[in-house]
Amino acid sequence: MKKSLIVYGTRYGSTEEISKEIAKILREHEIEVELINLEETKVKNLPPLENFDGILVGSSIKIGKMTKHIRKFLEKNEEMLKARENILGLFVSCGTAGDPEKRGKAKKDYINKVLNEKNLEADLSEAFGGVFDLSEESNLGFFSKKIMEATSKDDPNITAGEKNDQRDWNRIKEFANRFCEQLTSD
Repeated sequence: MKKSLIVYGTRYGSTEEISKEIAKILREHEIEVELINLEETKVKNLPPLENFDGILVGSSIKIGKMTKHIRKFLEKNEEMLKARENILGLFVSCGTAGDPEKRGKAKKDYINKVLNEKNLEADLSEAFGGVFDLSEESNLGFFSKKIMEATSKDDPNITAGEKNDQRDWNRIKEFANRFCEQLTSD
């Protein structure tokens, strides 16, 4: 049975939900999955990356940056990821990617930038939309919510006072299936 590691960094839960959906799809394809939230597990406590046939790295984006836990993971494992023999996938969840016309820019600004900085190559990568939760029940802090409201006020796809989910679950499933195909094509 093929083994896959999914490590992710999430701020408000959107990337975690994406990671769990991808893990579910991999398991449906009889791929063993270890799903790790790097905010709960220190990088030094991760299982050896060599133990996995595939590694998926997912991060939310806030103010143009991946989570500090994902940045630390990539930094600490940079040499192993360069010399790897397993499949590497990278995805982000961000507001920019919720707009199909800006998705390419999101990949360039967040994924390609990191890959170039680390001199890494991913076998597949994708940028998914995020969640703009402007509802009363939002777990955003006051300051974060005000920034999000201000930056999205001219966006016709964002409704003030509501939870705006811009993730395309079909694209997420397609990405997971492409990862499965790469893992099982030997």
